[in-house]
Amino acid sequence: MYIRDINPGRHGPLISKIPFLINYFEKEMQINQPGSIYGAQGGYNKSHPQSIVIKRNLIEKETYKYFGQNFWEDQQEKMNTVFIDHNLKIEDQDESLIVDFANAYIGGGTLGKGAAQEEILFLIFPQAIISMLICEKMDINEAILIQNVRRYANYSGYSSTLQYHDMNSFHKNVIRKDIIAMDAIQYYDGRNYSQYRSENFIQELNKCYIAFRCIEQCRLSKISSGRWGCGAFKGDPQLKFLLQWIAASLVKKHLIFATINDNRGLEKLNEVIMALSRKQIKDVFGYLVKYSQGNQGQHDLFNTILWMANQTKLNDPYSNKLNDPYSDKLNSYSQIKYEKISNFDQRLSAHDQSSKIIQINKRSQTIGQNGKNNGLAFGQNNKQNSNNYEQQVNYDFKVLNAQNKQKNEQDNWRYDQNNSKGIGTMLSPIRQTRGNTKKQN
Repeated sequence: MYIRDINPGRHGPLISKIPFLINYFEKEMQINQPGSIYGAQGGYNKSHPQSIVIKRNLIEKETYKYFGQNFWEDQQEKMNTVFIDHNLKIEDQDESLIVDFANAYIGGGTLGKGAAQEEILFLIFPQAIISMLICEKMDINEAILIQNVRRYANYSGYSSTLQYHDMNSFHKNVIRKDIIAMDAIQYYDGRNYSQYRSENFIQELNKCYIAFRCIEQCRLSKISSGRWGCGAFKGDPQLKFLLQWIAASLVKKHLIFATINDNRGLEKLNEVIMALSRKQIKDVFGYLVKYSQGNQGQHDLFNTILWMANQTKLNDPYSNKLNDPYSDKLNSYSQIKYEKISNFDQRLSAHDQSSKIIQINKRSQTIGQNGKNNGLAFGQNNKQNSNNYEQQVNYDFKVLNAQNKQKNEQDNWRYDQNNSKGIGTMLSPIRQTRGNTKKQN
C-alpha cells in the first residue's frame, strides 16, 4: 500500500505515526554531518554514552510462588511518599524511571494502528522499537527494562488525535530515559469485577514489584507512572494506583502519579493518600483483601477504604494518634476530617450519635500524678471492655481534671512528647456506649 492510497478517516493513527519515524531517520542522518546543527558545534556531545540496554527483569518461577497473600501480609514497611502531578506527562518527569503501560508483546501496536500510551512512548523514543524484534511475550513473573533511549520528538493528542511536534531543543538537550515495560491484565471482555479478586490483583501487584525493583540498576530515586492498564484494558484507576503505591513503597522509592488533568474516578485521591500515608503495607493490602470479599458493585474502592480506615480509628483511637507528628498542630482540615469520620459511622444508634466528645485544650496545665494514674486505669479498662481492641495497649494515658473538661469546646487531640518518661497524653472521642467505663474511672 502506498501512502497516497491510505484513507485518513480509516487509517488516521497510521498516518499520524509517519512523521515520527521520518523525523528519527532524518535527525540520525544529520547528527554526524559536518556543520549540522545536530553536530558537535550544535551542542551534541559525542562522548555521551550511546549504548542502549534491554533487559528482562524477572523472579524465577520457583521463587515467584512465594509471592502470594502471606508474603504481602507480612510486609511491615511504611507507605512511602507519593506525588500527584496533574500537569506533566509521565515521560516528562526528570530523574525518574518511566513506566510503559505495555502489551504482553512489548511495543503493542506501535507499527500498526495503536496509538495509546505505549505506542506514543515508542514513537518519541524510537530506539525502543528494537525491543519489539528481540523480546518474547512477557510472562507474569517478568518485566522488560530499556535503558538509555533518546527522545527525538514531542507530541500532542492521544489515539485518533495524535499529532507530531518537532523537538526544537533536540540539538541542545540530549534527553535520555530509562523505560520499564510491564503489562496489565486485560479486562475488556466483561470481566471487570474479576480484577478485584485477590489472585488477580496479587498478580498485578507482583508485576509492579518485579518492574520497580529494577530501579536500583538505573540509579534513580523516583518512579513515574499513571493510569496503568486503565484504557483499553478496562482497569480500575483506583485499584491500579494503590497497587503501584504499595510496590513502590516496598522498594522504598517515591512514586509520581501523573493524572494529566484527568481526575475521573480519582476525585478522592488526596483523601485516600492522607488516610493511608502512615499505614504499613500490610494494612493497605489487608483493605484490598477485605474489599475483594465484599460486594464491589455497590461501593467503589476508595470510598470503601476510607470507611475501613476511619472505622479502625473509631474502634482503636489511640494507636494511630500516638505517633502522629501533626496531632499537636491541628488545623481546619483535621476538624473536617473528623466530621467525615462521624458521617461514616451511620450505623450507630440515635443516642450514640448524640454522644458528646471530650475536648482537650491545647494550653491545659500539666497533669499531676493522680491524673496519670486515672489515665492508666482508663486505658486498662478500655482494653478489657473493648472486643475490637485486641492488641495490648502499652501507653500511659492522662486525663484532665473536671475543670479542664468543662472549658474545652473544640474537637482536638493532644500528644505530649515532652514528658520526661515519654508518656503520651491523649484523650479520644468517648461514645455513650463506653459510659460505664468512663464512670468507673
